[in-house]
Amino acid sequence: MIWEDVLLPRWFEAPDLARAFGDALHLDPQQVMVVDEAADAVGRVTEMTPLLLQRTPVAGEFCLHVAAFPRQADLARIDEWAVLRTICSQLHAACLIPDDGFADSTWLEMQADGTIERVMLDADALDRDEYYIVRRKVLATA
Repeated sequence: MIWEDVLLPRWFEAPDLARAFGDALHLDPQQVMVVDEAADAVGRVTEMTPLLLQRTPVAGEFCLHVAAFPRQADLARIDEWAVLRTICSQLHAACLIPDDGFADSTWLEMQADGTIERVMLDADALDRDEYYIVRRKVLATA
């Protein structure tokens, strides 16, 4: 699912991420656990936690990596593009996601208004886990 591995252009506090992902997946934000380290979730995740988010700072224009770990099978049946559009809209931010069909440096960026662009990242910076856009092409508008 494309929303399981998202890069964002700024740091977001846990309640903001929980609300955005919760709204997108029709979950109460209280059901979304946000951690900075995977170890923080040990012993805290229960059956009542359908979604775990791990946020990690990274370098570049997109400086926050959010890894989502859905813990309920029905979350996989939700329209993944609609989920991503809601996350972007709720956070008023673009999301950068891997585009598995092209080169490692070719990704997709969804704007807060739902516009989707194919972007080329700086390959040298990407080798250092830094995310800088060097070229873009609009694929779809909202």
